[in-house]
Amino acid sequence: MPDVATRGPFSEEALRTFLSRTSEALLLTDPDDNILEASESVREIWGFPPEEIVGKSLRCLFSRSNPPDTAVQISKEVACGGWQGELLGLKKDGEEFPLIMTARPVVDETNEVVFKAHFIREITDKRASADLSRTLQEAYDELQTAYEVNLAISQSIDLERTLKEIVVTTKKALQASNCFLFLLDERRNELVGVATSAQDPEFDKLRVGMRETVAGVWVVKEKQPLSIKDLSKDPRACVVLKERYGQKSALFVPLIVNDTAIGTMILDDTEKERVFSAAEVRRAQSIANQAGLAIQRARLYQAVKEKVQEVTVLYEVGHALSSSLESETVLNEMMRILSDSFGYLHCAILLLNEDKTELHVKAFSGYAENVDRLSVKVGQEGITGWVAATGRPLYVPDVLKDPRYVAGLKNVRSEIALPLKIGETVLGVLNVESTEPTAFRERDVRILSSLAAQAAVAIENARLYAEVQSNAEELDAACRDLETSRQDILKANERLREMDRLKSEFLATMSHELRTPLTAIIAYSELLRDERVAGSKRLEFLEIITDQGQRLLQLIDDLLDLSKLESGKTQLTLEQGDLNQIVLSAVDTIRPTAEKRGLELVLELTPDLPCVFMDTKRIRQVCWNLLCNAVKFTDRGGRITVCCSDSGEELLVSISDTGVGIKEEDLERIFDRFAQVDSSATRSHGGAGLGLDLVRHFVLLHSGRVWVESEYGRGSIFFFTLPKEKAVLVEEPVDVWESVTPSASDVADRACTDEDASGRPSSAGNGETSDGPDSAESPEQH
Repeated sequence: MPDVATRGPFSEEALRTFLSRTSEALLLTDPDDNILEASESVREIWGFPPEEIVGKSLRCLFSRSNPPDTAVQISKEVACGGWQGELLGLKKDGEEFPLIMTARPVVDETNEVVFKAHFIREITDKRASADLSRTLQEAYDELQTAYEVNLAISQSIDLERTLKEIVVTTKKALQASNCFLFLLDERRNELVGVATSAQDPEFDKLRVGMRETVAGVWVVKEKQPLSIKDLSKDPRACVVLKERYGQKSALFVPLIVNDTAIGTMILDDTEKERVFSAAEVRRAQSIANQAGLAIQRARLYQAVKEKVQEVTVLYEVGHALSSSLESETVLNEMMRILSDSFGYLHCAILLLNEDKTELHVKAFSGYAENVDRLSVKVGQEGITGWVAATGRPLYVPDVLKDPRYVAGLKNVRSEIALPLKIGETVLGVLNVESTEPTAFRERDVRILSSLAAQAAVAIENARLYAEVQSNAEELDAACRDLETSRQDILKANERLREMDRLKSEFLATMSHELRTPLTAIIAYSELLRDERVAGSKRLEFLEIITDQGQRLLQLIDDLLDLSKLESGKTQLTLEQGDLNQIVLSAVDTIRPTAEKRGLELVLELTPDLPCVFMDTKRIRQVCWNLLCNAVKFTDRGGRITVCCSDSGEELLVSISDTGVGIKEEDLERIFDRFAQVDSSATRSHGGAGLGLDLVRHFVLLHSGRVWVESEYGRGSIFFFTLPKEKAVLVEEPVDVWESVTPSASDVADRACTDEDASGRPSSAGNGETSDGPDSAESPEQH
């Protein structure tokens, strides 16, 4: 029946019901009077089967004996509000007969004509005309009401809005004081108030048990309407409704869908004792039937919506499971989804401890913040403890009636707890609580069971992931340790090879350095045996022998110092000393050699420097080695500047020269033991490669610092500091084979061999052997 149903809000089933029920011939036409639908009574009156006249003009059913402009006039009046009168009809066999017709427009909410309704009855005498007009008017009113109700409830498929539209529209259509809707809750076996036209926020709390002998229950059981004129005298009246709303009369109509009563609709009169007419009862029943269909449709929509919601929740939880393997993250996300999607009051996931004796809250929603400190003894405390012990789910409709319930939160009335299981192993419990008794439906149990299964999988996956992660981390750590050990071994082997090379170079250097003074001593000693050598020459030869002996002695002293450092036996003799005096002494010692080489020696001392604790002999040796180094690598005409100053917490000594400088790539290894950054320079200037290493260790033993700054080709500046506070003697053994590679800003040094321009060692000048070297042995080279 698509034509009328598509033009208006009528459902096909509702329209067919109305057409089959009406006793008059009913013709529905479009605004141009083309027949859209016809009732079965048309066959009895005209002799036409209904389907034969559908699509034809309404005029084909009337005699040409009617006034010529009758059809046009009727159409105009119907469009303006309605028409009623007598006409001559024309049967299929051509016979004319008198009929009475009431025609009314059916309009939508914008007052536009959707279609026209023509109620027609054959008349045999004039006396029946008035009664027939009333009957036709009632039929029209019923059709218009049915249309309005359908129009109202077709605006939405939301159940709550649909119910509200039904009660408001029905109250208006039947001019009642109030309209109430009660739906049957089969699970609780009671009628539940769901909608009212009265302004009563407490109405939805009304419950009427199906065992009560009240009118609303009777009409549901009998599936028949019931009108009560005087509620004050009828025992079937509902006391609550009568007293709360002041009801005097009421009409009770069942909501029937597919021959099943799903609830009751109540129309009341609070002003007078009202007798609802048979026509009003029919109209009310028609509305109730439409309302039942609308409610059924809304329920189906709600069921589909809930199913979509279930699928969405399961998808979101599945997505959360796949996006993280951290159990805490996944469980908290599950709690959020449950709370947002279903509005459960309290949700919590409790997990068993290692010995399976207690449950501890790991994720929750709706509880107080300190609920995560809660613990439950398995099998001894509450519903969750029972579920964890038995591994079986438990739904408690009313916790006040269950002895296993342990009172905790206020107002909790119903609870459902499901075990989190992998196989037969219980991991924990999913627990949900509500303030309403019997709050959980089969749908909730189904969803929560699925989520409990997913939560168990998530927890187990997280545990396995954590275990694999831990094993992987241990394996990675072991691999890193093995790699570190391998690298250490490689470095150790490399260092051993380097030390072996340095040792070979050192032995070769030392052999040369020892052989040179010994050769000179032996050679000049042999010359002294010659009596032909003049006296002046003898003194010169003796001076050479003395210088070379001092040089040989210095080499031996350096080797002894190195041996002490290696064995950790080096000890400082700390005493308060004047750093200016020590620096001045070292400068005075090196000055003759510098002057012979044509070098300018500048001394910049800060007066009144505080005395500090130091080993004066070792610090003089540090100054001496650095000065010798500067002299050795500075060309004739160059300048050496020595500064001594107070830098706050330390005293700072700097020795700068205008010599050859140090290449950037050599700065980091200039202090390595036995290092020869330029073997050709070393060989031309002499030196065993020990001086800078000794300088570094002596300064570090005083808790000081030593470093170098240099630009190749433009000279170098060596610095060392001594703390003002009493130096802390470093007593730990020093690894002589450890290659120290200090940065340029931390520690540096070089040394110098004192040779004159001719290559012959010259005298140190003062002959000291205890406080400082007498001839300069080069500790290092640039």
